[in-house]
Amino acid sequence: DIVYSGRQKYGGHNLALFDALPRSDKSTDHAFAGRTWVRGVKSLIVKTCGRDVDYPIANMRYEVLRAQSVDENYYPAIVRTDEEIPIDGVPVHIRLTVKYSDYKPKT
Repeated sequence: DIVYSGRQKYGGHNLALFDALPRSDKSTDHAFAGRTWVRGVKSLIVKTCGRDVDYPIANMRYEVLRAQSVDENYYPAIVRTDEEIPIDGVPVHIRLTVKYSDYKPKT
């Protein structure tokens, strides 16, 4: 389910906030629980932060920041997580940052 949660200033833009929750606790097919920041112009997703319910290793919170590219669309620029997850009962700290760049339009 997606619920409108208000508005927030971010990066010089007045964005709409939406909270997303799986429809049930048994939802495991790519279910996402978190918040999405949407720019009103053309409904562009600017930022996403949350957890994927169908996690392969652990229930890690991640953040996806998007940036405007060569066209008017926003594409993922940074994906990051900084979590402590249990692996075989031992807490392991994981910090991961993935940066995307050099998007090119289709020719």
